[in-house]
Amino acid sequence: MQINIRFNDQNKPININCKCGVILEHIRKCANLDSSLLLDLSDKDGNVKLLRPNLTTYATQFLSVGETYYLVSATEDPKQYTYKLLATLTPEEGTIDVKPTKPDKKDVAKKPPPKPASRAKKPGK
Repeated sequence: MQINIRFNDQNKPININCKCGVILEHIRKCANLDSSLLLDLSDKDGNVKLLRPNLTTYATQFLSVGETYYLVSATEDPKQYTYKLLATLTPEEGTIDVKPTKPDKKDVAKKPPPKPASRAKKPGK
């Protein structure tokens, strides 16, 4: 159950039978990347796999065995995430135009709903 991850000028086989968060942290350590970077993976067509908002889900839900994926870093804009490819592509690979994604609902901070006014009677009245 392996895939290949391309980052910098390296190609690393990764077992995808584990949680997305484990894979991203393993890749972060292998690539020696700062913990402040928002990482994810993209396929050869530029489709981001959205592992980052699904850290506790098994990667087998998002990745296909035997495929090659490319490490990307995300930058949060007000309405979308834009991505930068963190792999050096070979001439055979050409170019990859990584598509932006909208923030996941989990990423957007929401205000809690207002508490309903209490209608309980005060004692003695």
